[in-house]
Amino acid sequence: MENGHDNCPLISNPGQEDSDGDGIGDACDSDTDGDGVENDLDNCPLVPNPGQEDTDGDGIGDACDGDTDGDGVPDDVDNCPLIYNPGQLDTDGDGVGNACDDDDDGDGIDDNSDNCPLVPNPGQEDADGDGVGDACQDDADGDGVDNDQDNCPLVPNPDQSDTDGDGLGDACDPDADGDGVPNPVDNCPLIPNPGQEDENGNGVGDACEGIFRDGFEDMPVQSKGFRISRGIPVPGYSGACRSGPVTVFRLAG
Repeated sequence: MENGHDNCPLISNPGQEDSDGDGIGDACDSDTDGDGVENDLDNCPLVPNPGQEDTDGDGIGDACDGDTDGDGVPDDVDNCPLIYNPGQLDTDGDGVGNACDDDDDGDGIDDNSDNCPLVPNPGQEDADGDGVGDACQDDADGDGVDNDQDNCPLVPNPDQSDTDGDGLGDACDPDADGDGVPNPVDNCPLIPNPGQEDENGNGVGDACEGIFRDGFEDMPVQSKGFRISRGIPVPGYSGACRSGPVTVFRLAG
């Protein structure tokens, strides 16, 4: 090639490559890519990168590095090309890896304010108010019983009482005694009485009339014509008491 048209007249470069288009061939250009950084100092000598960014510190600038973050996953298939994440974890499957996703679980709540950042819970329910969402807590209601064993996982009930034995604890069972009458209108919510009999019309069903506490557990007394009081024990009394001795007096008249 004639010198007048050769972009490197003193260096053989038959292809006349000129990456930065400055009229000086790459073969004799001290700044081949024209980014202001001399070739011998440039971490991407053929690709302009004046900032010389090198995310993974491997000596190859990001502009020309096929694995910018150095995690072993090529940039073109890396779901976080600028953040090291060899496992490529992507909880919400949105194509953006957790390592660089502001909302890992895709529930619309940013991770920095999400009480369950890896489990979707847009409502942010937190039954026990401990700052850890119910969706990712082993004991959501904080009653000391793990969710998978708790018969009321969202309502505290450490004693796990289940009057009707239906597997749903009394604390969250709309019909605790299983008599078909909802608790709010049941005149004996913890003793089955589907007929809701209430002989004296006082709003307390006959089945649980006279429940009292005398140093023992609650004891429903069903015997007609008697009342519970402190007095002389009656041998052989067989009322509906669940435990402990009782004393009864016959009502006057």
